[in-house]
Amino acid sequence: MMYLSVFLLLPTAHVWAQQPKTVYKEVSDPIYKTVDTNPDFPGGIAALQRYLSTNLIVPIEVKAAIDSEYARVVMSFIIEKDGALSELLFLQGIQEEYNELIKDVLIKGPKWVPALLNGEAVRYKFIMPISMNVEKLRTTRLKK
Repeated sequence: MMYLSVFLLLPTAHVWAQQPKTVYKEVSDPIYKTVDTNPDFPGGIAALQRYLSTNLIVPIEVKAAIDSEYARVVMSFIIEKDGALSELLFLQGIQEEYNELIKDVLIKGPKWVPALLNGEAVRYKFIMPISMNVEKLRTTRLKK
């Protein structure tokens, strides 16, 4: 009987002695906040304002729900080495539908001129407030 008890305990001792496997995650390129040359929207800030006012089309119901003169959001996103945008987050938003419209317009827009560090394009964390005059927002009817 004693041999049977020892035989049953041996496999469990092996299980307890195992160490968890270390999983190494591949580190992507670092994200910078300080660079030699800041990223820019093609054509500058005035071009970005024109792009947003032309391409941001808000459903009438969403516009009516905004209870201030200016629709102001603050966004954080990564400008990739190729100028594409990623990891778009709202640090301050208005309402989900409006936030998503702005996010979609920015993602579909032209690629940015990337940030440069030591002459090379790098990933850059960008924080940007966007303020739009609610009265001047272009509108459309919601599709039913």
